[in-house]
Amino acid sequence: MLAAHFGFGAGQPAGPDNIIAHAHQLVWRSLHDKASEVLDTFGKKDCLGQADYWIVDDDWGLDFIRVEVQNLQLFARDVVGKLKHILADFPGWHIAVRVDVPGKEKTWPLMGILIFRGRVIDYLKREVLPAEFRHIRYEGV
Repeated sequence: MLAAHFGFGAGQPAGPDNIIAHAHQLVWRSLHDKASEVLDTFGKKDCLGQADYWIVDDDWGLDFIRVEVQNLQLFARDVVGKLKHILADFPGWHIAVRVDVPGKEKTWPLMGILIFRGRVIDYLKREVLPAEFRHIRYEGV
């Protein structure tokens, strides 16, 4: 009975570990979907790097989602602010946003930002970014 309530099918044990894992998956999917709604207003999603962004579909059991960004416009303060805003409903979770511009994989270092409810941690390497993106700051977002 409890197993059916939490979405487990026949033959799936409903022990504490499975209930916690299933609850995590539900939260992960909800954050994934809300982030997708936000990003869809600013760009197009595609897993092959042919669009503006992709939200990685793998839930590794950690309290975050990962966004691969091909269009640097998605690092704008208003986009980041809207992503940060949805985290109000997800205490303890964050969004990792990584630069993944096609053709720059070998010349640009690994970089991005981590978005939490209360702050944005900035790991962008501005010296390699095009000039129009070097000025972006996330204080007060």
